[in-house]
Amino acid sequence: MNSRQRVLAAINHQEPDRVPIDVGGTRQSGIAASTYHKLKQRLGLDTPTRVYDLYQMLAEIERPVLERFGADVVGLQRPAVAFGIRNENWKPWTLFDGTPVEVPGGFNPEIEPSGDLLLHHPDGRAMARMPKGGYYFDRLDQFPGAAHADPETLQVPLLSAEECDHLHAQAEAWRQNSDCALIAAMGPPYELFFGLGTGDFQAWMITLATEPEYVESLYERLVEAWLENLRRFTAAV
Repeated sequence: MNSRQRVLAAINHQEPDRVPIDVGGTRQSGIAASTYHKLKQRLGLDTPTRVYDLYQMLAEIERPVLERFGADVVGLQRPAVAFGIRNENWKPWTLFDGTPVEVPGGFNPEIEPSGDLLLHHPDGRAMARMPKGGYYFDRLDQFPGAAHADPETLQVPLLSAEECDHLHAQAEAWRQNSDCALIAAMGPPYELFFGLGTGDFQAWMITLATEPEYVESLYERLVEAWLENLRRFTAAV
């Protein structure tokens, strides 16, 4: 039983030869870049550690590590995983704990007098902050629910043609060179808990309890967008 067969069996509630293994295939199962760097040192790997998810500062898992731990899945990633910063033109960077890594060339945080790192939207608004000595960014945006967005006018991001082409190329490369199953995120998970960051978690909990019709209409809008993204994804991959 190869990796694809193993994962499909598990999804279909059939008993595989062993439990399928995921080693950092998604942003929810990822490995912090500093921890991953230490792991590679123990494994005798001296390749650069790349941070592909700047939000959580997660490492891109390399093939030797996937094979060492028997990973059955590999992740497909969009060109820009976090904060709209494309994962290209990699450059050296040092994490607060001294770990040497590579980050996308478009990652240029402002260093505040306190030592915190601050990211901005193109229009200058603050987007995210990593406190000095921290390991990941905290979002400063209000999410749609906490901001009480109008479901009729809310613009939910959809997969672009460029993103679909990018995902297609990744999928084809893995299919030709691996028997691993492919996994991909179809949308950010925070729509289910809009209050994270400074989005006002308490206000969103109150909204859930006091405005059920609004919450339902907001989720209907999100589900419509997710289904459209799924259609685009399956057509591409």
